[in-house]
Amino acid sequence: MDETAPAMLSMPAELLHRVFENLGKQDVLSMRAICTTLAEFGKEYVLRSIVAIYKRDSFERVLEASKHPYFSQRIKTLHFQADKFDEKLSYRKWKELVQKHLNGQKHIQAMDAYMDQHSDGPWDEEKLQAMTIAMKNDMPLLNDTLPRKELAASFDAYCKFLDDQDAMDEENLATDCLTQLFERCPELVEVTFKTGPGQTTHYELVKRAFRECRESPHVDDPAREGVDQWIRLIDALSVSKKALKSLTVCPASFNIVNGLHSRSTMMGIMSTLDTLKLGIDCFFDDNADDEEEFFEVEEAARELIEEGELVHWLSAAKGLCMLKLRMPAFDLSESIWTNLSWVVGDTAWDHLTELSISTVETIEDVLVELLLRHKTTLRRLCLSYIDLCTTGGWNSVFTRLSGNLPELRRIALPGPFKQYGETIYHFSTLSSEGEKIDALRDHIEDRLLNGGKLHFPFSEDEAAEYDAMLRDGHDGKLCSEVPGYSPPRKNGFHEGEDHDDEEIEDEFDYE
Repeated sequence: MDETAPAMLSMPAELLHRVFENLGKQDVLSMRAICTTLAEFGKEYVLRSIVAIYKRDSFERVLEASKHPYFSQRIKTLHFQADKFDEKLSYRKWKELVQKHLNGQKHIQAMDAYMDQHSDGPWDEEKLQAMTIAMKNDMPLLNDTLPRKELAASFDAYCKFLDDQDAMDEENLATDCLTQLFERCPELVEVTFKTGPGQTTHYELVKRAFRECRESPHVDDPAREGVDQWIRLIDALSVSKKALKSLTVCPASFNIVNGLHSRSTMMGIMSTLDTLKLGIDCFFDDNADDEEEFFEVEEAARELIEEGELVHWLSAAKGLCMLKLRMPAFDLSESIWTNLSWVVGDTAWDHLTELSISTVETIEDVLVELLLRHKTTLRRLCLSYIDLCTTGGWNSVFTRLSGNLPELRRIALPGPFKQYGETIYHFSTLSSEGEKIDALRDHIEDRLLNGGKLHFPFSEDEAAEYDAMLRDGHDGKLCSEVPGYSPPRKNGFHEGEDHDDEEIEDEFDYE
């Protein structure tokens, strides 16, 4: 079976059909019966993760799985897609949001259709202007709405769901179901908590869950998005005394660190972790016109994080092997204001092998000392969207680290590197089409991994020489277009040696 099944599944479809054509009807029926039976029997042994959405039928399925004699013993991961509606909207406001969503969808479809029809040649400015004009001409077509009866039925479903959501809150359904899940699933040691924008999976799950409402969950105060659901999750973890190994929280409002639970409760949850991915955001209504409100939210986030609650959380997580941090900013190109010392303090983790830091400001000494504190364990490093404020410079940072992280095997430097608010380096790490080769980035990564003198900045001759030496003149091209390209690696470290040879993923991988 182990050898035959993969061989059959890898056969071309037309060849597989030929095999079945030569089987008798009874043989085919027997094979289908065996496959159906094994699939039904085997699924009880392969469920490794479960998704909870803030909806009654979803929590009921979670509860059912927790009571199952096989499922409950094998579930390892919980994905909590914690989007929730806020106050009930009037019919007029609800209809406006639905219409806006429909128009957006139709606009995208029309744009895709236009691009498909004019896909020949590069997209220059003239072609983009032509598309814009064509889109404006098509806008009247985008103002169609749903039939009145269909709208009424959807609004009725929306109202019923909001009423049921209020009932769920009164029953404390979410906390009770999650508590039972944690208590009955001994292998469940990984939790992902997220709200708002994220990967495609998130949108598809939420879209299916709330499709009868014709509107995705929203809150009146974006700065509070996900906070109530976070409270319920932490309550469930605390009551069940669940010892988590991995916790991913991204994106989540900065208000989750607003003393919602006692410090001892949060430190207790953190104390058992070996993996923490924490992405905090400043959610804000993009359509808001009140600039003063915008700055009030930013100031509230700054003051809250500056109080240092995260330092206590992270200091309790002494067993961390992987730490990924992304702090809030409204506009990455303009405003990075979370100080690294407000988050990590002078904490050291004895077993830290992977570190990712994004969207913080710091001074040179704090960043360098943080990395050198972990030079005997750190094997994978990602730095992005960091602003060196007050003192220090990136050339000095890279020079001080060059060759002084002896265990480092992989490094990634995506996004801009700022100095006193001005962008100093912005490597060609990613484009809409994929990763691009950047000779200067490769040079810096190579020196950080293997030591040696760094050249700042590259002259055109040096860039061409280094690029020719490494990539045969492929600087700026997509990595996928260059056969055999791989990022710089540790000298003497060969592909396939161990898991550390894998590519560094994005700072936050939710799948």
